Parts: sequence; structure tokens; C-alpha cells
Amino acid sequence: MEQLLHQEQGGYCCYCMRHLNVGSHTSLEHVMPHHCKKKNGDEDDKTINYYKRFNKNFKKVTYIRLNGSTRRWRVGPRYPHFCAYENLVLSCDGSLFTDEDKAKNIYPSKLHLCCNECRGNKQIVPLFFLPNVKELFVYKDDGSIGISKRVKSPLRQTELSNTIDALALEHDRLKIIRQVWWYIARSHLYGIDEVKSAIDDDSLRRNILADSGVPFNVGKRVNHTIYWSLLCDYYWFYRYFT
Repeated sequence: MEQLLHQEQGGYCCYCMRHLNVGSHTSLEHVMPHHCKKKNGDEDDKTINYYKRFNKNFKKVTYIRLNGSTRRWRVGPRYPHFCAYENLVLSCDGSLFTDEDKAKNIYPSKLHLCCNECRGNKQIVPLFFLPNVKELFVYKDDGSIGISKRVKSPLRQTELSNTIDALALEHDRLKIIRQVWWYIARSHLYGIDEVKSAIDDDSLRRNILADSGVPFNVGKRVNHTIYWSLLCDYYWFYRYFT
């Protein structure tokens, strides 16, 4: 399933647009939480119907699930759950490099800071089901995300803003990464391949930051091998900003 979704999504995280390799920093995301239950144990029809309106395939399929106590298959809930293809997308695992300002030690990435695991079961707008998704958001030069002026409905604006918050797409690390790509892309001096080559080339890395006009305080943070590697995973934004 992971390989299939990776191919369908062009290898990009369904939320933050990080480029992924199969089996590395990946996570299978259930769009409609497979625990759509009320506190009394009944199925939460309100939540189920909320997600059904975004994906017509949700309405067509009845699934089976394994009853762990009897080990028998039975007809399960009439909505996609843990193994439903129509309900799965490929997300990153939310691992972002942190603590780069501390001494010279290399600190590992921390998991679940954004996207799938960070979301949990919070209600979101499943953006990947929206044919006009590119018209709904704007990535700004400071790395922040804005709601497009084309979105007129206050309710939809709130839903989209809540989705950004639930997925932590405004995480400090993500904003910095998008900001750096804005400077690199708009300078027209370096391409994606050169940025990737700078992972193992300190001199090239410094030149890219300086020549592209990246603010000193921002460049100081990303001028770290691990942080730069993470930056390279988000090369989608180079094309966006150009």
C-alpha cells in the first residue's frame, strides 16, 4: 500500500509536501479516523458523513474487518477504516530536525511534530480530495501559509485554518524551510541539484545562502548538514516559488 500511494502522490507527503522515500519517514494516514465512535461506543455518523462529502468513493463501498476475539471475518462499518484504500494517503512521520542552536552536537529529528501523527483524530479538510486545492492556499515569502482571497466563505476559511493548525503546517521548522526556498528560487542563481549537492559541501552551502540573500539569522540555522538535508526534502517549494 505504501508503494502504491507513493507512486500515486509522486512521492510527496499529502500534507507538507516533503519528498519521501518508501520505508523512510513515512506514515499511512487514515483520512476518516477508523475510530469514528461516540463516547457511548456508537458510530459517529456526524463525523462519518462529514468526510463522505469529500470523497464520493466513501459512499460506494462496504468493507470487512477482522474480529480479533473470534478470528472470523464479518461485515464491518459502512465506511473506510484501517485497511480501506479509499481512506488512505501517504504522509510523512512528522520528523523535523531540532535543537540546531545547541553547541555543535548533532541532534536527531523529533517525531510527530507535524502532519499525520500530530493530527491524531482531529477533524480536518482532506485537502487531497479537493480538485481546486491549489487555489485555496498561498505560500508567502516568509514561509507562512495564507488562505487565498478566492475563499469567500467564512466557514470554509475557518475549516482551512483549523486544518493548518491540526497538522502543524505552520511549525517553525517548516516556515523556515519554505522561506529559504523562496529566497533560493527567486534569486535564480542555483537549482535544486546544486542545493542537494551542498549537503556535503559547506562552502557551497554558505555561497547559496549568501548569494540568494537569505537573512543571516535564518541562514545560520539551516547551515547544518542535517537541517540542510531536511531542507532538500522540501524541494517542491523551489518549483512553487519559481
